[in-house]
Amino acid sequence: MIVTSTAQATETCAALNKQEPVQVLYFNADLSERLVLPFGQHDIFVVKWLKQGSGTFTVDFTTQDIQPGRMFFVAPNAIHHLDTQQETTLEGWTLLIHLDYLADYGSNLVDLLYSQLQVQSLDIPLESQRKLDQIFNLLHTELQSQEAWKDTAVNAYLAILLTEFKRLSAATTPELKHLDSRYEEFLQLMHQDFKEVKDVESYAERVNLSTKQLNRICKEASGKTARQLIDYRIMLEARRLLHHTSLSVKEIAYELGFEEPSSFIKFFHRFSEHTPLQYRNLSAVDYHAHYSSVVS
Repeated sequence: MIVTSTAQATETCAALNKQEPVQVLYFNADLSERLVLPFGQHDIFVVKWLKQGSGTFTVDFTTQDIQPGRMFFVAPNAIHHLDTQQETTLEGWTLLIHLDYLADYGSNLVDLLYSQLQVQSLDIPLESQRKLDQIFNLLHTELQSQEAWKDTAVNAYLAILLTEFKRLSAATTPELKHLDSRYEEFLQLMHQDFKEVKDVESYAERVNLSTKQLNRICKEASGKTARQLIDYRIMLEARRLLHHTSLSVKEIAYELGFEEPSSFIKFFHRFSEHTPLQYRNLSAVDYHAHYSSVVS
């Protein structure tokens, strides 16, 4: 999809709120007036690469200037908006990845995403822009196709794209090259044992760190504490089980290692505006609406 006017850019903003699991948008618009696009997307990772343009991009309470080639990274639930401030040519790419996609297909992307979120913005060198354009184009084409193994290809292109982001971040921010290797060890243990082990102290002991040290290296690597990363992983699995299985909420609670279903319900509601049952019902409605539109 190509945006060619202010009106189409506004329509695109609305389209991006439909929450397809993965979306890629190319935009190229000569704007004859100021454009302000507010976003309030929940449970979505956003990457916006502005190859051309001027104005500002705000995430929560941090505002940065738009510079040609600058890429912005937005964590789920962050409020962000773009303001061109004047007429300009706006060109670039937007990538959105819904948390439900990670629950379904992208567990291998979690580490790359959270590692990248410590970088709020990244200036892409000219020599790297052509390569990124190619990867964005390949991902965009694959998302529009109906070929066999589409999900596998999309996941692979996402992994390549996020790896390129990480390489570029490390090249421009040298300290990222020297992250403690025990962070990776913690992530591996957490993904393996999160159902049985939920306390930070146990993981810290297994990687020979104090809880304070573990939280420090997690914050350095991902912008999140160890506790936040553990909770996020549990929520991913909860969403997967609610959406893709017929297990009852009680059964899911025990599957995830909660001693009481009420504890799981409180946990889920703390990170979502819905209870587990409400989330399941809404997911079912969204699925049937999407399936009906495809086959009609």
